[in-house]
Amino acid sequence: MMTILCLLLQTTLAAEPVTLELPNWTVHRTEQEQHLNIRYEKATTDCGVEFDRWYGFPPDGGAMEVKTERPVVASGKSVNMITTRVFAGQEQEVQVLFLHGSNWEVRYVFKGCSNVLAEGIAKRITVIPAEMA
Repeated sequence: MMTILCLLLQTTLAAEPVTLELPNWTVHRTEQEQHLNIRYEKATTDCGVEFDRWYGFPPDGGAMEVKTERPVVASGKSVNMITTRVFAGQEQEVQVLFLHGSNWEVRYVFKGCSNVLAEGIAKRITVIPAEMA
């Protein structure tokens, strides 16, 4: 029982492995057990960004069909930005960025964002050093 409590406290009190600061954007945050969801919105753009972080494995989010992939920079590293034909089982074009750590999975979904804006936002993502696999 004590071990479970200690692990729960470590997970709860640990700093987030991935952060994104978007000044002047509205942030909506919800957290449930091992899942954190943050939605970023800005009144002056149609671009919306949704962040999901899971400790352990994320749930099956439905089918995804890749339209294109391109390299972008996130936290100083080159990663793939995927543009979809199908996302979460629905025909929709979004840009998706997946990041993985030792015990966490992160997904950023960019809806209605130009490539230039999505890439600029990706450059603002920070991963705790040595946390990204």
